[in-house]
Amino acid sequence: MPRLEHHLEVKFSEKTIFGHSNGGLGALSFYISQNHLFDHYIVASPAILWDNYYIQKNISNKSRNESIYLSLSNNGWDYPIESYKSLIDVLNKTNNSFKFRLNEEENHATNGLRTLLDGLIYVNNKNNKIQ
Repeated sequence: MPRLEHHLEVKFSEKTIFGHSNGGLGALSFYISQNHLFDHYIVASPAILWDNYYIQKNISNKSRNESIYLSLSNNGWDYPIESYKSLIDVLNKTNNSFKFRLNEEENHATNGLRTLLDGLIYVNNKNNKIQ
């Protein structure tokens, strides 16, 4: 980020990353890294089975304060919610700004847009509530 800010001659006051499906896996990879590049994470239907549940195996139990909004759809191609249980449990315990939502009316293809819209409201609302 510092190189990007230098190249563009800007200073970001806050940084948000959004990812859906494999992009959601990427956003979660940034979340579990030690670099803490982003202030907000919006993650839709992440492909968490990658590398035999790499994210779940490598997420830290240390407290975090970056906001993270995670959603799944209830029909279509998303993995069963049970596949995400350990990830959701760790995020609930370690991050007071974590919000999980099951979008029952969405499928894998449509969940990205719904999550982006709801996630932007969530991470930019001082009370971290969806309106």
